[in-house]
Amino acid sequence: MERALHHQMAAIENIICGGISGIIFALFSGQPLNILSATGPTLIFEKILYDFCTQSHWEFLPFRFWVGVWVALLLFILVATDASALVGLITRFTEEAFATLISVVFIVQAFQKLYEIGYEAPITIHPEEVLQSTCHCRLEVNDPNGTTYSKNLSVGVTRCHELGGTPEGLQCFFKPDVYMFSVVLTFGTFTIAYALNKFRVSSFFSSKIRNTVSDFGVFIAIVLMTLLTHTIGLEVPSLKVPSSLRPTLDRAWIVDIMNIEHNWVIGIAFFPAAFYTILIVMDQQITAVIVNRKDNKLKKGYGYHLDLLIITILVLICSILGLPFYVAATVLSVMHVDSLKVESECAAPGEKPQFLGVKEQRLTAILSHIIILCSVFLTSLIKLVPLPVLTGIFLYMGVVSLLGQQFVQRIALLFMPIKHQPDYTWLRTVKMKRVHLFTIIQIASIVALFAVKFTSSISMVFPLMLVLMVIIRMYLLERIFSPQELVALDDKVCGFTEIMTPPTKRRPKIALNSTTDEESSVAFRPRAKSRNGSVPFTP
Repeated sequence: MERALHHQMAAIENIICGGISGIIFALFSGQPLNILSATGPTLIFEKILYDFCTQSHWEFLPFRFWVGVWVALLLFILVATDASALVGLITRFTEEAFATLISVVFIVQAFQKLYEIGYEAPITIHPEEVLQSTCHCRLEVNDPNGTTYSKNLSVGVTRCHELGGTPEGLQCFFKPDVYMFSVVLTFGTFTIAYALNKFRVSSFFSSKIRNTVSDFGVFIAIVLMTLLTHTIGLEVPSLKVPSSLRPTLDRAWIVDIMNIEHNWVIGIAFFPAAFYTILIVMDQQITAVIVNRKDNKLKKGYGYHLDLLIITILVLICSILGLPFYVAATVLSVMHVDSLKVESECAAPGEKPQFLGVKEQRLTAILSHIIILCSVFLTSLIKLVPLPVLTGIFLYMGVVSLLGQQFVQRIALLFMPIKHQPDYTWLRTVKMKRVHLFTIIQIASIVALFAVKFTSSISMVFPLMLVLMVIIRMYLLERIFSPQELVALDDKVCGFTEIMTPPTKRRPKIALNSTTDEESSVAFRPRAKSRNGSVPFTP
């Protein structure tokens, strides 16, 4: 964010926003399992907004404040009109496209950061040239006669800059093994975090120990690789955090909202705000839908409207303070839910523990964001963490989120012989050709999503592509696939009228041959297979 927005917002703003927004959301939201963070799509839109202000010669933060005011107003209208009920139109098709986008953004940012480190500290292909060169400081000196002459000093680069000189020679800029060591740190952090994540399902130790170690896997990886860095002693890039509680840019904490060229700029801010509103709503609600899926066996209510109202208030606060807009982050929220999953303690030999549900509470989110807010006073410790270690965490979050999707499983089936294919439940009801067709359509939609995102001339309309994904699912896929196939590969989509009708006004559907709950559960109970794979006959 610091590079993309040219120091308008950076680490200190993210820490403060993460603490304030996270605590408020965890206390008052309807679904506290969602974790707020700056997401890839919001960062992309912030970059688009900054470039627009630069081309128009406008101050970024004042213009962004008025964009935030319009966004808050539009979000409030959506909350007041119960528009959050439209999340019923979001199915697995759209969820996986959005989650794939987030995961790929994390992975791309990780490799992009490694490339930037390689640019600043390139690999030395010809070390003999460095050894033959010297490092000296060229200093311009004025003598009493008024003439200026150059003087070479044998001092270090830091001392040369302090004297106002210019370092010359290849050895002055030679950074031995920094890039390769950064690569080791990145993939080492990723490997440790990923291995500890898989340790949860291993056969070693008790389930309580495995779950505890796995929950702190990311923290353990950061600590180990940071200790390795300071043990070896190479000067790798680290996170830049101000030592005092002040904004990254030389400004006050309250944005000067009237520092705009013309009053009509306030009206112009409505148009990017409309797109930004769509992005925030889709970003927030898609993550909420993923967290609230039936697979997680949640028992408490969801609160889509309440969550969006809290986001509305936070957008207004962050606009005033010049902080980034935080919404529910898909990767962090899914990892939060995974860390709170409860499994059965007792299981038969050779049988895997059964998933029982999730501990639905607010405490973990509140405590974690309190720690984030308190880290403002621990900037001296944060500076010790090397940047390649954080890059490894980005890579880990992207890969773990990507591998946990049915979409990736279906892509793997494209290259897998039938005899080696896993026994997925949806393969029992859908033909393989139809599965491949569904996967190819989803791949094409995601490619179009990325094409719009990375094309600067049309990137402003990127949020509309997320809405287009919903339309494709509602109308195009309904014509290509049967309802049974869509239920197996995706989710059932209700009609627009049915979604927007309050539950008390919906007419109950009464079957002609009604049965009791117990009879219904028996009637639809799947029959067990025998050992040879056949289904026994039951009259």
